[in-house]
Amino acid sequence: MLRTALLTLILMTPATAFANEVLIELTGKVERESYGDKLCDLEFNLTNNSFGTLYRIYINVDGWDDRGEKFDELLSFSMDNSHGGWGGKTPVAKGTTQSFKGGSFKGSCKWLDKIKIGKLDNDDCNIRMMPEEVNCSDILKVLPGSTGLKID
Repeated sequence: MLRTALLTLILMTPATAFANEVLIELTGKVERESYGDKLCDLEFNLTNNSFGTLYRIYINVDGWDDRGEKFDELLSFSMDNSHGGWGGKTPVAKGTTQSFKGGSFKGSCKWLDKIKIGKLDNDDCNIRMMPEEVNCSDILKVLPGSTGLKID
């Protein structure tokens, strides 16, 4: 009887309850100009299916063009849970998705071909109820979404 109850509980629990992941899905490349320079921003959705509310995440990102040359960045390029970096962090509750915009690469979006996700330090990740033995980098997944970018 106990086995049947446990099996029923497992089968009725949603798959996201076991996921424990932070998912970043790229949703667009936005080209703009600033002081005569072309800049390329990346938009992304951040979905928190982890242990609790995500209060902080900060990921360095490098970009390469279709010829393998590294893109320059305006200041530094990162993906995080702020809206422009100046207004503080936006908490992302467990089970929710929020939209954000990353930093700026110098150059045209049409040449951006690949991004490399930098190492995610635990100091740059704050999730409520995350066990001590879990590293943020283990539960982070970055997907190219509709951008067609290669992720390294």
